Amino acid sequence: MASSCSYGRTGSNGLFFNLASGNLTMSHEPTVVESSIVKLMIIFKEAAGAEVRDGKTRYSLDVKELKALLQSQIPNFLKGASAAQIESIFSKVNYNKNDGVDFCEYMAMLTKLALESDTTLEA
Repeated sequence: MASSCSYGRTGSNGLFFNLASGNLTMSHEPTVVESSIVKLMIIFKEAAGAEVRDGKTRYSLDVKELKALLQSQIPNFLKGASAAQIESIFSKVNYNKNDGVDFCEYMAMLTKLALESDTTLEA
């Protein structure tokens, strides 16, 4: 089962982006952070495979798609990585151990990379 990425603060009083339809609804001009989140969602959607289940379109990355996305967006991250290492990354990122990495799992990986890359954020 794919994880849901809901924090209960979407809709008319905040950011709402429907990954399946590509529709963006905002009650104000998007901030830099909101625009960045939407851009990440669009990049993810373009790289991911779509699956219709229970009448809903779900997007997830298989190993090959994750590798291609990381190589195109974070080229130094996989530099010199073996196939086994890439499989290991996929396994660690795919928290719910289904067939693909969903957007929430992808964002968790990006957050971890950002925190590991910038020690100035440490308290």
